[in-house]
Amino acid sequence: MAFFGSRKGASDGGSVILMVAAFAIIGGFMAWLNTQTAETEIEVVEDTSGDSGLLGSALVVDLGVFGSDPMVHAGGVIRLNNLSVQSAVGTQAFFVEMPNQPGPYLIRMGARVVADSIAVPSGSTVSLVGQVYAMSDSVANDWVASGAITEADKILATFAQSFLEIVDIIVMTGGDDGGGDN
Repeated sequence: MAFFGSRKGASDGGSVILMVAAFAIIGGFMAWLNTQTAETEIEVVEDTSGDSGLLGSALVVDLGVFGSDPMVHAGGVIRLNNLSVQSAVGTQAFFVEMPNQPGPYLIRMGARVVADSIAVPSGSTVSLVGQVYAMSDSVANDWVASGAITEADKILATFAQSFLEIVDIIVMTGGDDGGGDN
């Protein structure tokens, strides 16, 4: 066995710096993983509450606040109360009167609401639970392809900057509950 001398140089300052740098890099990586995990947990919670579709479990948003900037509420499940229905757009969408909006606001009925065959007549008052999404030409094209709206109604939908896709609705006609509670 050959002897190559002492290990005197193994403990000089260079290796200490490398050791500290390695710990710092590992610590930074662990902190980054922690923040990524926390964001994923928040998304899962929001998706779960959106699937429940219960009117009582959603965050109630004031209509004036919502109407000022609907996209601020994107990504969360919200509840809007006492909206006046103006007109239907196809078979699965309608417009409501919204304070602080230059025109009517677009509502799209989600699959669960459509499956329940809930009628939403013009002039009725509704309370809604859903999520806000941005409108685009591709979204409108998908609506036409799925039969939610007609090609003639597509132009009405594309004028909207955003829409609320609802998972639950209560329809009240003349102040009475129309039985639309899911």
